[in-house]
Amino acid sequence: IQVITVYVIEKFTRPLINKFLKIDKKNILPTNVYRLINKEGIVIQNIEPLSNTGKVKVGGELWSAISDTEIAKDTHIKITGVEGVKLKVEPVKQTSNK
Repeated sequence: IQVITVYVIEKFTRPLINKFLKIDKKNILPTNVYRLINKEGIVIQNIEPLSNTGKVKVGGELWSAISDTEIAKDTHIKITGVEGVKLKVEPVKQTSNK
């Protein structure tokens, strides 16, 4: 009975509290490592998809990185996600100015 009571109270009071405090999930800023998504960096150790090894530098910080493709050292990358404590990255497509 207590579990049901707590569930019902939370189910009906949470929307009221969110409305009262004006909490909007769309306006919540990402925190910690999730702020790095869509940022760019550079590979400092080759990224090998089979062994899940590789390192990147983003904003002056070193991170372990993984990718679906092999990425060579000194390649510019874009962060596409986070898996555990590793950044999921892909190479940045370089545009030609010719």
